[in-house]
Amino acid sequence: MTATPLPVPTLDETLRRLLRAASAIVDAGTLAATERAAARFREGNGPWLQAALEDFARQEHDAGRSWLSEAWFSGYFRGRGPLALGSNVSFQLAFPAGPGDDAPPSDAPPPGTASDAAALSATPPPGVDRAARILHRIAAVHLAQAGGRTAPEVDARDNALSMDQWAALNGGLRHPREDADAFLPCELDAASREVGILHRGRLFAVPVSDDAGRQLPARRLAELLGDVVGTAGGAPRGVGPRRRSGTSRPR
Repeated sequence: MTATPLPVPTLDETLRRLLRAASAIVDAGTLAATERAAARFREGNGPWLQAALEDFARQEHDAGRSWLSEAWFSGYFRGRGPLALGSNVSFQLAFPAGPGDDAPPSDAPPPGTASDAAALSATPPPGVDRAARILHRIAAVHLAQAGGRTAPEVDARDNALSMDQWAALNGGLRHPREDADAFLPCELDAASREVGILHRGRLFAVPVSDDAGRQLPARRLAELLGDVVGTAGGAPRGVGPRRRSGTSRPR
């Protein structure tokens, strides 16, 4: 599925929008000067620059990109202000507790079974089961992107949308460079992927998939998060780190 090209506004539409925006922030004299400059541009370099932009837009579309992407990334990666405040922000998600949030993951063994009896010795601390379910859902989106299984996005009219920004869901980093930074995407697939869990000032690498790229069940994630809580508190509990494949590792 090919994304619908982002339309290039006409020269007259661009100038009209420019003057409308300027009218809201400048005085009458400045607006009049801007109108005269726009008229000179319309009769001078404007038409051939418009033609060059439209030709560039066609080339970018044929290459699978939007004509605006290069300019957007250039402005984004040339920013030299505090990144954490200006652009590379982080998000803290609040998940209010609701009915059933204290229940074990849906893939936990049924009560009274041999598997359940074995699991009782490694029952995660309060809140860990809920955290495991949240992590399991987030990891599903991450692993789908890593495995190339993310479904194409479409708008209300069923037009395909660009999937370029989804690459970040597989991981990557902003690499600092002298003039403009660069985004280095992760090239790993869905196999043996981990997430970092910060708990009591320590970072733990917790696996979310196995060697074949299969997502770990929520019950297993609950066990691993229980290990994190116990290890960070000074008393490893449950399934101890490194005792079996897919265990959490403190960093």
